Amino acid sequence: MIFIKFSFSQEEIKRDYNNPIAYFEVFLGYSGVNFEGLSLGYTGNYQKGNNLFTFRNLYIASKNVNRNRGLSKAFLFPAYINGNSLNEYGLLYGKRFVYDGSSLSLSAGISSNTLINRYKVEGLKYREKEHYIGVPFEINYKFFKKDKNRFRLFYGLIPIGRPTAFSRSFGFKLYGNFGKVTHVGFGFNYSFGFHKIYN
Repeated sequence: MIFIKFSFSQEEIKRDYNNPIAYFEVFLGYSGVNFEGLSLGYTGNYQKGNNLFTFRNLYIASKNVNRNRGLSKAFLFPAYINGNSLNEYGLLYGKRFVYDGSSLSLSAGISSNTLINRYKVEGLKYREKEHYIGVPFEINYKFFKKDKNRFRLFYGLIPIGRPTAFSRSFGFKLYGNFGKVTHVGFGFNYSFGFHKIYN
């Protein structure tokens, strides 16, 4: 009896040291409906089980109708400087389904939005700011590495370190916000972090 008790007391306790699922994302797209413009944003994401918690900041710049000369005619971005804009800070909750090397997530939540209108009257410039609460949503589809392997620099040419769960991903995002000013957009996302649990 004493020998059996001693044997069990020496048994190793195995613990799982699985990586968390957490990643940071940036995205670029175009929005329409009540507010049209070029969209740029970022998100911070944490997943527990299949529950996804997201913080999102989104900025939409509409085209400046008064800026139609110089670089604005030849390039895309200068035409969106000093136009009307919409800034959103949101907290979202949703579900994320992880497959072998991809994932699908659907989220919605609540946001604080700031709309800035710029206009001219008799040569004088005016700027109006309006705040409102909205309901942000997004649907994401991402592609990432299937297995834990070494991190690679310069598009996979130079492997460094040991095999790791940390990786990059890319994909597509359908996003929007229902509120006083409704917008819906589509874009491309790029993220880095831990996108699934690797063994």
